[in-house]
Amino acid sequence: MTIAIEEVGRRRKVQLEFNKIHHITPVSIQKPIRDQLVERGQEDKKHAQTVESMLGMEEKDIESLTPMDKKQLVIKLTKEMRGASRELNFELAAKLRDFIATLTD
Repeated sequence: MTIAIEEVGRRRKVQLEFNKIHHITPVSIQKPIRDQLVERGQEDKKHAQTVESMLGMEEKDIESLTPMDKKQLVIKLTKEMRGASRELNFELAAKLRDFIATLTD
């Protein structure tokens, strides 16, 4: 660990010397938020609210489901989970996976 920290320090020293010689002042990059990301965020919120209402089912509601209803709900949630993972929304997919696991137990 000590060797790695010393190497980082050495590299930082070399970089600072290079920047000083070439009159370089490091600055952070600044990119505008893309419209597509904003739209996706809005869609995710709407989608998450729908799923949250499903996830908000109380335990007694789950117990009152018939086996056929549970099976249909699992199929629907599995599709939602796969769609969320395709959209790289892994947090939502994980929530759905965990909820499906509680239904199938």
